[in-house]
Amino acid sequence: MHCQGFYPEAPQHILKVGKTIPFLRIVVDNPSHDLTLLVRTPEGQWVCNDDSQDPSTPFNPLIDLTNLRGEVEIYVGTFERDGVGASYTLGITEDPGYYGSSLRGD
Repeated sequence: MHCQGFYPEAPQHILKVGKTIPFLRIVVDNPSHDLTLLVRTPEGQWVCNDDSQDPSTPFNPLIDLTNLRGEVEIYVGTFERDGVGASYTLGITEDPGYYGSSLRGD
């Protein structure tokens, strides 16, 4: 699998889900950098996203997971090498209408 962007070697976040969740959305936001998102599911599957359908900031990535239970590794990267280490805000929700730009509280 080829994922766009530059990622750290270790996950920045580990999410432990104790009971099955039918739908989970992982989003990140940084209005100044083009972020990328990489997730390793409990089953060992890699899922990545560069750009989403965020109505306010289409460069914010998001990943939707279904029927999730177990440990999820979350890696936040950047599309361009010069953005590596950029700050960001992470959001995790069961709301399919929630996007990275929702984290700003505008």
